[in-house]
Amino acid sequence: MRKPNAKDGRPKRDKYNPDPALRDRPVIGLALVSGMRFDGDVWTGRFYNPDDGRTYAGRIFADGPNRLRLKGCVVGLLCKTQSLTRLD
Repeated sequence: MRKPNAKDGRPKRDKYNPDPALRDRPVIGLALVSGMRFDGDVWTGRFYNPDDGRTYAGRIFADGPNRLRLKGCVVGLLCKTQSLTRLD
C-alpha cells in the first residue's frame, strides 16, 4: 500500500467490509486474492477490494518476465486493470 496509515497515523482498517465484525481489522495483511485457478496462461479467481468492501471476479496474467497484470470486473463489462512490477 502506498499509504498504509489513516490520517490519524493508525493503520487503515477494513471499514467497508460487508461483515460488521470484520470492519476493525487492519487492511495490511489481508488476503486480497482468493480461489485462483490456472487456465492456460491466465489465473482466474476473486479479488477483494478493501477500498469499497466488494469482491470482484478477476484474472492475473504475466506481462513480461517482471510484471503481472491484474484485471477485475463488475458484471464482466466494467473492468479495471492494475500492473505489478517486480522490485529487485
